[in-house]
Amino acid sequence: MRYSRQLDPSNKKFFLYGMTLSLVIFYLIHILVFFNSRSRLNKYADDIFFQTEQLDFQIKRGLSRAKLVASEICSENDLDILRKILNQYYYLGDIGRVKNNQIICTVKKGLLKEPINLEDKPYKSSSDILYWNNQNDLFIDEKEAAIFTQGNTAAFLSTSFLAEVHIDIQTRNGSGGYLYLKDNEYILKVFDKIIVADHISQTLKKEASLYDRLLLPGSLIHTKHCEENSDICLMTIIKGGGVFQLSYFYIVLISLLSIILGMSVTYVLVVLQGGLTAFLKKFRKAIYAGKIYPVYQPKVNLCTHETIGVEVLARWNDPILGSVRPDIFIITAEQFQLIRPLTEQLIKQVFRDLNSILESNHNFSVSINVTASLIIDDDFISFLKDEVSQYKFNNKQLVLEITERTTSNREAMARASKIIKKDGYRISLDDFGTGFSNLSWLTTFEPNEIKIDKFFTNSIDTETINSITLDGIISMLNRLDVDVVFEGIEKENELNFIKLNMPNAIGQGRLFGMPQPIDELVAYLSN
Repeated sequence: MRYSRQLDPSNKKFFLYGMTLSLVIFYLIHILVFFNSRSRLNKYADDIFFQTEQLDFQIKRGLSRAKLVASEICSENDLDILRKILNQYYYLGDIGRVKNNQIICTVKKGLLKEPINLEDKPYKSSSDILYWNNQNDLFIDEKEAAIFTQGNTAAFLSTSFLAEVHIDIQTRNGSGGYLYLKDNEYILKVFDKIIVADHISQTLKKEASLYDRLLLPGSLIHTKHCEENSDICLMTIIKGGGVFQLSYFYIVLISLLSIILGMSVTYVLVVLQGGLTAFLKKFRKAIYAGKIYPVYQPKVNLCTHETIGVEVLARWNDPILGSVRPDIFIITAEQFQLIRPLTEQLIKQVFRDLNSILESNHNFSVSINVTASLIIDDDFISFLKDEVSQYKFNNKQLVLEITERTTSNREAMARASKIIKKDGYRISLDDFGTGFSNLSWLTTFEPNEIKIDKFFTNSIDTETINSITLDGIISMLNRLDVDVVFEGIEKENELNFIKLNMPNAIGQGRLFGMPQPIDELVAYLSN
C-alpha cells in the first residue's frame, strides 16, 4: 500500500511533529550529558575539596606550631625548627617570619637582604589568619603563591597543591574551579582552565538563575563545597553544561541524529496510523464491492452420515494484502461499525448461492454467524425478512449463530430471540463453554442448537481440564431438547467418542469437509 499523501515531506503537520519530537530527543540527550557531567564534576570537586581540607588543616597547624618556637626569629635555630615543621606539611611551600608587615626571612630563602613589604590590605578569617595577595615578585619554586600569616609567622601555599587534580570533562567554553574564603569571598586560587571574573561573581550568588536551571546554551553548572570548621570554600564550574559544553562537531552530530531519529519515529507513527486508515478504506470498499465472499463447511448427522446443512464462513483475498485472516477483519468490522454491512452483503450472496439447494431440500439448513448486537437491531431483522421473502425456502432452514465478544442487554436479546423463533428462524449458540457463550446464555436465547467449541472436541482422549469439562457438558446437553453440533472434528477417535456418548449429534470439521466455495460444495453434495 502507498501512504504518499500522509507521508509527504511537505506536509506541515508531519514536519511540525517530526521537528518537535527531534527537539524532545535532543533535549533528553542534553539532560543525559548534563547529569553525566554533573556526576564527574562532583567527583572532581570531591577530589579537590579533600585536598582543600588538608590544606586548611596544614595551614592552621603549621602556623600554630611556628608561633610556639622560642628562638629568636630568623636565627639559625629558628629556621631549623621551621624547616622541620615545613617538612611535615606537604601543601606548605615555605614558612617564614613577618615583622611590621614585612617578610624578613623564609626557610628556603634564608634571611632576606631586603625585607618584602606586604602592602595590600589582608583578608582576615574567623581563625585570625590573614590571607595576602602575592606581590613584589615574591615567589615559591619560581611560581607565585598565596601567603597566610598569623602573628609573626608566614606560610606559603605549595605549588604542588592541586597539581595532580584535573577535571575530566571535555568542554569548549571553560571549566575549572576556585578556592575562596568563606567569610568575605576572597579568591585564593583559580585552577585548571581560566574562569573569567564574571563567572566567579555569578557563581558566588546564592541561587542559580532561571537560565541556568533550564540548562540552556551558555548556562553554568557549578557545585559549592563548604565545611563548618574550615575557612576555605570550593566552587567548581562548567560553562555551557550538557550538549552545549561539547565541541561544535559533536553538537552538530547530536543534532543530526536527533532529527533523523525524530523524523523516523514520526514516520513510523504516521505509517501505523496511515496503515489503519488505508486498511479500513480498503476493507469498507471490499465489503460493498462484494469482495468478501462466503465459503461453506458441511454439517453432518453422525447417526445417518447425511450432510444436513452448512455453516457460512467469510473469506477475503486482497490482491495486495493477500489472504486476510477472518479473526482480523471480523474484529475490525465489529470495532468500526462495519459488522452489519458485512453480514448483510454475505447474506445476499449466500441466498443467491444456496437458493436452489435450500428449495430442493427443505431439511437442508444454512447457519450464518451474527453478533448479538444485530439480533436486537430492528433494521437488520427487517432486512433479513425482506431478503428471505424473495425466495421459496422455509424460515426454519435459516440458523442464526449468535457470536458475541461483549456482553449486551440481556433483556433486549431475550425479547428479540423470542420474536425471531416465533417467525420460524432457528437460533444457535456458538462456541458454547468459552468466552461469553456460557450457561447463562441458555436462558437468554433458549437456542434450538448448541455448538461445542473445537477446544473441547480436540481435548478428547486427553487428561486435561477441557476433557473433564466436556464430560459434564455432554451429560447436561443429553437432558436438553436441543441439537448439538461438535466443531473441529479432525480425528477418528474424536468422532467415535462423540458417537458413543451422543449418537444423535451433528459433526463439523476437517474429517467431513473443509470450508469450500459454492461450486465445490455443489460437487460435494452431488457425490
